[in-house]
Amino acid sequence: KRILRWAIILNCINILSALLIASKLSAFVIVLLGGILGCLVMLPLMSTAAMLTHHSKVEGAIFAILMSIFNLGQILAGMAGARLFSLIGLRPLILLAGFIGLAGIFFVEQLELINPPESSPHFSLE
Repeated sequence: KRILRWAIILNCINILSALLIASKLSAFVIVLLGGILGCLVMLPLMSTAAMLTHHSKVEGAIFAILMSIFNLGQILAGMAGARLFSLIGLRPLILLAGFIGLAGIFFVEQLELINPPESSPHFSLE
């Protein structure tokens, strides 16, 4: 949960960093760092999805479904953002997106990760 919380905070910082764009160079640096932060945010999310599906006998299918739901959420959020842009403008939209993303911390607290899988250097076939 701690890693997920940090991932959400990093994602919020990544979103709010768009407010700092002042020139082409700053845009390049922010997009470059944002891409790296985006990868760092995806790793804990995918790891948590893998933990939630562990020992379910259909890990691959459930993981694919969870990631498909995530992708659908990204598409719908992009469409909603496009609609909101025309209504409220860019700066308020960036602030709103950052704080809505930060609200994900409350959902992390609802996760029950009782027995996370043991990290082992070898794989065993059961």
